[in-house]
Amino acid sequence: MGEGKENLKKELFFGLVGAAGTDLSLIDNLIKDNLKVVGYNKIIDIRLSALLQNVEVKDEDGNKIELVEKPEEKRISAYMDAGNSLRKDFEQGDALALLSVNKVSKERKKVDECEKIAYILRSLKHPDEVHTLRRIYGESFFLIGVYSSHDKCIRNLSSLIARSHETADEEKFTSEAEKLYERDADEHDKLGQRVRDTYHLSDVFISLEDENNAKESVKRFISLLFGHP
Repeated sequence: MGEGKENLKKELFFGLVGAAGTDLSLIDNLIKDNLKVVGYNKIIDIRLSALLQNVEVKDEDGNKIELVEKPEEKRISAYMDAGNSLRKDFEQGDALALLSVNKVSKERKKVDECEKIAYILRSLKHPDEVHTLRRIYGESFFLIGVYSSHDKCIRNLSSLIARSHETADEEKFTSEAEKLYERDADEHDKLGQRVRDTYHLSDVFISLEDENNAKESVKRFISLLFGHP
């Protein structure tokens, strides 16, 4: 059962979803800036992929999946593998969302019950994660779909991969970036990466093609939550 409108002003949850290579950190920071204006001084980031570091996940052969931090293409791929395996182990598309709910419960114990608090969950990869978070947090949960063009995402990914290899030759990694982008969008597996299907469930869509428009969109969205015309 959802937690209802009575808690809207006290506790908020924002899920972020975007294609691989989308700069979600920009929207994350804009949400924080606008929430502080309305009195939310405690804002907690929860990266769903980082929660995989606290569980042991094995591949189909029973071998532990090692999470690596570089190079970037292997880091992304390893976390994708781990997320997929966790969902398959539990036979649930919302496995990572449930880990985030557990994390929220722990964080709540550290907060004064009168304090306004917001949680930013990034990034969601499966439609079942959205359905579960909406069921648990009700009208206090909002999914924000963040859009970047395909070309911009590929450039961003290629740049990140190149830097992790300590080279400026981004074009060398374009093919690898394309593979990660497509895998992230839809693996054609009910328990795999399904960002494209998740994105379409968003309550609001914000484009990063124009940063000024993105700033205005986030400001307008937060204002609407609190009844400002």
